[in-house]
Amino acid sequence: DEPGDPITQAPGQPSADQVLDKYVQALGGAQRLAGITSVVAKGAYKGFDDAATSVVEIFAKAPGQRTTIVHTLSGNSTTTYDGRAGWIAAPDVEKPVPLLAITGQELDGVKLEAELFFPARIKQALSKWRVGARVVIGDREVQPVQGTTAGGSTATLCFDVESGLLTRL
Repeated sequence: DEPGDPITQAPGQPSADQVLDKYVQALGGAQRLAGITSVVAKGAYKGFDDAATSVVEIFAKAPGQRTTIVHTLSGNSTTTYDGRAGWIAAPDVEKPVPLLAITGQELDGVKLEAELFFPARIKQALSKWRVGARVVIGDREVQPVQGTTAGGSTATLCFDVESGLLTRL
């Protein structure tokens, strides 16, 4: 199986609870994570088709609220999820994109990303958890774990086998 393809619980692999518990421990434990109610982060962003690296700012508040602003050369690209609905506004070469509502699978995705900023409740973020056979991404062995969103979408989370940290969503 490749990460992203639907998987079933692979024989001989740990349970989803074991993988998720290792992740929570790698981040400092459930008690420590439960105390985190907001996150502000700033970093570098480079999309798959971007020539330049841009500054990105992320503002998140529990439970499940997040705004991401990518400061590109052509203007800011902003994605917001308020816990119920999501919107995006972005620059275009010719004109700004108006505020667009995010719907369907895209909404499932931004909701999940917002929830995963607060990993103390990771087990509740998805249902029907299953663990696939280990794969290598780059030079690291990862354990793919899939779950189903409330909207029925499949999400694949890849955890570094050695550290237990989430390396790809």
